[in-house]
Parts: sequence; structure tokens; C-alpha cells
Amino acid sequence: MRDVRLWCGLALIAVSMLAGARIMSSGRDTMTVWQVTRDLQAGAHPSGLVAVEVNRDVAGSTYVAADSPATAGGLVGTLRWPISAGQLLPKAALAEDSDGDVRLVPVPVDPRHLPSDVQAGDAVDIWTTDVQEHTSPRLVIAHVLVWSVSTDPSGVASELTVMLRVPTNRVQDVVAASRVGSVDLVSVPISSTQTAQDPRADDAPVSTTVMGQTP
Repeated sequence: MRDVRLWCGLALIAVSMLAGARIMSSGRDTMTVWQVTRDLQAGAHPSGLVAVEVNRDVAGSTYVAADSPATAGGLVGTLRWPISAGQLLPKAALAEDSDGDVRLVPVPVDPRHLPSDVQAGDAVDIWTTDVQEHTSPRLVIAHVLVWSVSTDPSGVASELTVMLRVPTNRVQDVVAASRVGSVDLVSVPISSTQTAQDPRADDAPVSTTVMGQTP
């Protein structure tokens, strides 16, 4: 009877050791990839990314590894489609960095006439109102990307300078609108374009462990 209990005890120890080894092995089978911490529009440079650890079997070669080359503003390249906060950054979403046929246009905006949380990578619609002629607001151009936002108001009217990526053939319209009237920047929700452009919009979430964050 004593021998039976001894062998049972040894068997339990062996099973426990085998299970622990398997758990440790599976725990090491991970990789570190980039996760988006804020909504980013198509055409934006990925920024504000956080490095997370995911299971290699789940991530595979689908997502951008966290050891990929990066610049001060984020990874090199622009987004082919919008990415929502919390999603992993797919390799297929990154395109070569190219400004194409666009220009950077500085637009002075009253701080009260743009979203308080607007930042580089956001998409906005540009509206203008001719205050002298008392005309109704009109849409100048829809869905342009914010390149940068000045941190401090400047000028007589304490306006912020918002740098916008504008198609070359619409630069004249944007400059004229900023000269003749008051400009309003209206935020474009990422949900309004994501489903149509993002082939991974319906993907299931991936379990992650946070490692570190980019600027």
C-alpha cells in the first residue's frame, strides 16, 4: 500500500512539472508589437503607440513589430485606413511615407472655433463665415488632416496656428477662406470612415500586455 501511494505521489509531481514547463514555454512564445493609443485617420503618421506583448500564434506576421524603425513622430510611413484606439497596428495598414500632391497650409483659428483636443493626425472639415457680409457658414473643404497645432495662442486675436495637409488644387480656397472670414475646424469622427476603409474593422480583439510607449 505504501508503494502505491509513493508511486501516485511521484506521478503527481511529474504531471505538475510537465504542466508547469508547458505553461512557461507557452508564456515565452510571445512577440512585442505596436498598439494604437488614440484614434488615427487614414493618411496620418502613426504616433502615440504603445509596445504590447501578444501571443505569437495569434499575432503571427500580421502586426508591426515594436522593434521596427521609428522616428521622433512615430513609425515611418502613413496609414492606408483609419485605426481606432486600442487596436494593434497591422503591417498592411502602413504605406510608404509620401506627401503626394498636397501642401502644408497654416490656418489661424480662434481657440473657441476648433475641438479642444485636436492634434496631429486628426481629420477636420474646414468651414468659414464672412463676418462682415453676415453670410451663413460654408464648407470650404471636407476631411483634411491636421499636421500640427501651435501650443500657444499668438497674434492680436490670440489665434492658434493649425497646419493642415491640403490638396494642391484646394490651397487657394483654404487661404482665401482664412483671409476673408472666421474659420471653424470641425472634427471628423473616425467611425464615419473606418468601416468602409479598414478590412480588419470586424476583427476580434487580441489579448495584450503593455510594455512601453512611443512619443
